[in-house]
Amino acid sequence: MRHVRGHAAAAIAMLALVVAGGCASGSDGDGATTTRETAKTTVPDAAVGSIDAAEETASTDSADGVDTDAVPPPPILTRAARDRLEATVESFDGQAGIAIARARPDGTTSVVTIGDLQRAVAWSTIKVPLAMAAIAADPGTSVDADVRAAITRSDNAAATRLWQRLGAPRDAAASVDAQMRLLGDERTHTSSDPLRPGFSPFGQTNLALADQARSALLLHCTAQGRSVLELMRQIDPSQGWGIGSTSRGDAWKGGWGPGTEPGIASGYLTRQFGLLDAGGESIGIAIAAVPANGSFASGSSELTVLAQAVDEAIGSRTRGNAAAACGQ
Repeated sequence: MRHVRGHAAAAIAMLALVVAGGCASGSDGDGATTTRETAKTTVPDAAVGSIDAAEETASTDSADGVDTDAVPPPPILTRAARDRLEATVESFDGQAGIAIARARPDGTTSVVTIGDLQRAVAWSTIKVPLAMAAIAADPGTSVDADVRAAITRSDNAAATRLWQRLGAPRDAAASVDAQMRLLGDERTHTSSDPLRPGFSPFGQTNLALADQARSALLLHCTAQGRSVLELMRQIDPSQGWGIGSTSRGDAWKGGWGPGTEPGIASGYLTRQFGLLDAGGESIGIAIAAVPANGSFASGSSELTVLAQAVDEAIGSRTRGNAAAACGQ
């Protein structure tokens, strides 16, 4: 399923139309129904390498026995491409952020981050490691109706049942954390406390875009990850904005809701992470937006602009090594 919506300029035009509209009601992706307005490695000057002042390098530990200084990190973006992405982010009213990850030949990953919105509440994107945890806890069940609904439709009731299968809240959180560790995320800790009435505790997890972009590259490294990755290629067409609007969007999962920080109702956040297929190489991407008008419709349209801009910026890659991301 692909829902190509043209270039970023077309998406910006769509955003202007949406903001001018009325109101729409729907599930926020993680809880109650809400009413929404529709309103120092040196690289050539021509390229931005995988290590610079604006790039995440934590949690990219090198493989045993590999001298990472002897492996020059390949550039993710040219300087011109990065400048264009920065201009896109700065063009929005409100906040926005981008993280782009790729596997390196030495078994590590490199991540470039752009924009001031780099960490926020997870909302329904946490359903990916949650579904993985449910599969890992009961391999015989594999992909059942609740796992499928939680990922493809972002069904909140199904996700809650998956959470309850994992035991007491702290045990469930530990199980989800274990899956995130398998995805290379050593920093995130799943929330187990009911911070906001009407919203799941796990949806209030504080999660960095860089960690999500990196984790997307490792989804194929475990059986449960591969199962969920396949479901991320079957997202309901109504959620085909953002990565789903691009010509090379391979898999994605979105999350959205009223609030950018755990337990606090401030701003309306939309976020998404997944994979772009760039000439045979998978590129991990995570994007987020908090539009100034507090609208889901504006936020999802801004994610479409961001995703299409990233799709254009990365170009075609042929040097990827998917197995390297799994430490192989």
